[in-house]
Amino acid sequence: MIDPNEESISVSIRVRPLNERELKQNQYVSWETDRAKNSLVQLDDDLNKMKGGCFSYDRVFAAEASTEEVYTSIAQPVIQSALEGVNGTIFAYGQTSSGKTYSMSGIIRQAVAEIFARITETPDRKYTVKMSHMEIYNEVIIDLMNPHSGSLKVHEDLTKGIYVGNLTEVEVDEAKVFQILRETEKNRTVGKTAMNKESSRSHSILRIVISSEHHQFSEGKAGLQASLNMVDLAGSERCSQTKSQGLRLKVTPCEYTNIS
Repeated sequence: MIDPNEESISVSIRVRPLNERELKQNQYVSWETDRAKNSLVQLDDDLNKMKGGCFSYDRVFAAEASTEEVYTSIAQPVIQSALEGVNGTIFAYGQTSSGKTYSMSGIIRQAVAEIFARITETPDRKYTVKMSHMEIYNEVIIDLMNPHSGSLKVHEDLTKGIYVGNLTEVEVDEAKVFQILRETEKNRTVGKTAMNKESSRSHSILRIVISSEHHQFSEGKAGLQASLNMVDLAGSERCSQTKSQGLRLKVTPCEYTNIS
């Protein structure tokens, strides 16, 4: 669970290893990580540390770090807190081909497995888990579970707070979550860029609502509810880097790719 004495917002960096194309071009990793100091140092073409090129974060993961290590260090406390009734959000931000979708997919798999494992280990509470999955593309909200429903709208309510109207939400078990994700991932907006053969061009938001109450209370007393949002953001680079064309240029006057 998240330590209440720590900051509620944490920023972590994961360095991606070189891909096949970069290895063929004899490129090199231009960042040196210091896990003890949670810092990154930028390297020049001669692999020397650049003056003024050191940056510090809450967590730093080198290229060889596993997704399991990333999950345990930064995501697991958020998941555990959600099970205790505290809202949480995990999102991946970075340029196209930086590994955002790869990292978030691994985190989601482990998060879902942990949620239902914890439910099984807590027989004294009755749990309900619901999920929804949406994307934001060119400032349009699309229900990935019902992509033909058209553009959805954001609403604000005194009771519900801020919510997306008419967004599909279904009760799920562990197997159902992964079944739905296999279908919704097919509905995401992707496109080929100069940096990636198949790149996610939209912001994807997977929302899991966890509700529970103690079995000994019949009228909802001692109930807990929290929303867990896991967000895979679109690339944040200039269009000239990705050579995006057509509809993908509509987001802004072609300064950055799909910053909705």
